[in-house]
Amino acid sequence: MDTFLKQYGERRTGTNYLRALLFSNCAGVIPLMHILGDKHSAPVDLDECWQKASGLPDVAWEFVRTATFASPAESTRADDAEQLAHMRNMAESLANSVASGQLGFLISVKHPYAWAASFARYSGWMITIDDELRMQIGLQSALELACGQFNERHRAWLDHWSRFPSRTAIVKYEDLLSDTAMVLSMLVAKFGLQRSTDECALITGTVGAVDWDNCPLLISEHPFDTSFYYERRFVDQLSPELWEVVRRTIDWGIAREFGYAPDT
Repeated sequence: MDTFLKQYGERRTGTNYLRALLFSNCAGVIPLMHILGDKHSAPVDLDECWQKASGLPDVAWEFVRTATFASPAESTRADDAEQLAHMRNMAESLANSVASGQLGFLISVKHPYAWAASFARYSGWMITIDDELRMQIGLQSALELACGQFNERHRAWLDHWSRFPSRTAIVKYEDLLSDTAMVLSMLVAKFGLQRSTDECALITGTVGAVDWDNCPLLISEHPFDTSFYYERRFVDQLSPELWEVVRRTIDWGIAREFGYAPDT
């Protein structure tokens, strides 16, 4: 029997790495990126989607379709035949998992400081100055907006965790880097996953982002440089003024619920 785990998390928090880790170490596990809603957005109200699908000829398909398009990812396409076929193939078993209360949830999180620097690079806000990446001038408002959205989404994910604590695992990016095997063991125990390997198969290459759930893993041979985070080299990429935007705009009350605090 397949085990479905719905993913949530901001961009640059390790959601793709976590997906690769699960696929590489567990049998019958299906992490859902954008099926049942965009993984980077607040959770869809699945109860409401189920009610809308009830009474229709194909409840399972209508439920999965409705939930997925209730909060579509940027890459979700209503006219994409491969995406639709992928959803339809799993609709019955996924709907049964939801109806029986077996659907699990994964929330990927990262310290707001490390996330802010990563998000700035991801967004194309960085330029090279003296062989170092630095954030472009005049993007304070864009960074402030991103931090505000960070707060809103983490508030929604925190509320979701509070509603379904027994079925929700919070995965810290820092733990994925420092003790991958521990994170995997925690997930195996929490969700009753079936291990396909005796030892944790580590992902040593850089895991790339893929468009949608039907896409295979994208792992390069280029090793991922964990020292960038361990040595906090990301601190040099934002100016003191921009770090002040992060310190001022991030809701540290919410961040502390996930175990994060600002530097003193």
